[in-house]
Amino acid sequence: MYYPHKISWFSSLLLVSVFLLASFKVHADFQEAVEAYELGNYKRALQNFVPLAQRGNAKALFNIGFMIESGKGVPANPTLAIKWYKRAYKLKHRNAPFNIALIYYNDSKGKQDYVKAMEWYKKAAALGNGAALVNIGQMYFFGKGGKKNKIKAYAWYTVAANRGMRKGIRNRDIVARSLTPFDMNHAEREYRALRAKYLDPFLK
Repeated sequence: MYYPHKISWFSSLLLVSVFLLASFKVHADFQEAVEAYELGNYKRALQNFVPLAQRGNAKALFNIGFMIESGKGVPANPTLAIKWYKRAYKLKHRNAPFNIALIYYNDSKGKQDYVKAMEWYKKAAALGNGAALVNIGQMYFFGKGGKKNKIKAYAWYTVAANRGMRKGIRNRDIVARSLTPFDMNHAEREYRALRAKYLDPFLK
C-alpha cells in the first residue's frame, strides 16, 4: 500500500536530522579550531579550519586569512591572505573586505594602494561594517586616494554616526563646524544618497 504523506513526512524528518547533525559537527569542529588558536596551537587550528573552509564556512575562510596575514602558524603573507579574505567576502563575511582594505591601506612595504583600500572599505560598508564607514570618512577628510573632500567626509561620518559609531559622531561634529551653510546643504544631500545602501538596511 502506498502512503505518500507518511513517507514524505519521514523523509523530511530524516533530512532535518541529518542537517542538524551536520551543523552540530561543523560547530564542534569550528570551536575546536578556535580553542586551539586561543591556546597558541596555530598549526592545529589551521588543520581544523581548512576542512571547514573547503566546505564553504565563511568564518573559517576569514580566520585562515587572518592567520596568514598575521603569521600565525605560517609565514606572514598579506597577498595570500587577501585571496582567503576574498573567498570569505563572497560568502558575505562583512569583516573580510574590511581586512583587505586595511592591507591595501597599511602596506608594510610602503606600497599603499588607497584606491583599492577605498574600494574594499565600501564593500565592507555595504555588508554592514560600521568601522569601514568611519575609515571612508577619514580617507575623504585627509585626501587619501584623491582630493580632500569635507562634504563627502561629513556624509560618511553621518552614516557612521547613525550606525552608533562614536568616532563617526565625533568626527561628523568636527567637520560640521568647518562647513558653510551651502556646503552643509550639499553634505546633507550626499548623506541622503548614501542612506539607502549603507544605513537603512542595517537599522533595527
